Amino acid sequence: MQILLAEDNPVNQKVALRMLKRIGHEAEVAGNGVEVLEALEKKRFDVILMDMQMPEMDGLEATRQIVEKYPEGVRPYIIALTANAMHGDRERCLAAGMNDYVSKPIRVEDLQHAFDRMPAITRSDSEEETEDELQDSSADSVIDYNVLSELVVMLGNDLEFASGLIRDFLEDGAELMSNIRSAQEEGDASELERAAHTLKSSSATFGALAASDICKDIEEHGHKGELGNDTRQKIDLLEANLKAVSSELEAYIERQTA
Repeated sequence: MQILLAEDNPVNQKVALRMLKRIGHEAEVAGNGVEVLEALEKKRFDVILMDMQMPEMDGLEATRQIVEKYPEGVRPYIIALTANAMHGDRERCLAAGMNDYVSKPIRVEDLQHAFDRMPAITRSDSEEETEDELQDSSADSVIDYNVLSELVVMLGNDLEFASGLIRDFLEDGAELMSNIRSAQEEGDASELERAAHTLKSSSATFGALAASDICKDIEEHGHKGELGNDTRQKIDLLEANLKAVSSELEAYIERQTA
């Protein structure tokens, strides 16, 4: 099965590619909708895993252009990937011509179920999922270790790879936090929404659920063009939470690689 992953976030790309590998698939990567259309000019793909929010051209517009250019039965089967920030995301995906919908953070079983719902084409059998070995988290933890441990299992219990992804997340998260702060100060609602959406998704993937929830609030502020004091306070709260997330995940890496 020829799969194209359309995702602009490098950390999310690595996570998705590793999950696909766990169920017997490889994928090529496009960083935005423009690259998706260019890839389709060069090669036929059976499936596109299409993120909704990407720079230059988002997943919805890319899907509309694919539907317009390629007839049904010829165009790829398009599965939307979205953090489901706004009410009606699923409806917008399907209205644009997407065939299915998977919420972020992506789970191996959700991907497999989406593939199982596809019209019959050659598919590899999924690997048997390893039993989770969950860690208990303390009451004041900013990380949900059930989520983090499940991610490690889905990555094949490759702790070295998982630790590298965590470091990538922390590095990207610091940059996105800076972008969020700057966007609010400069009155750029669109950039505020974009950066908060991206950080929300990756935070949830690594178990930083409180940070993800705060990002969702900030994203909605950006969507509504609200850039005042309430938004600034949310950003302050997010920055403090991410500092705690960074400390806790760094400690986690040390424990796993010791």
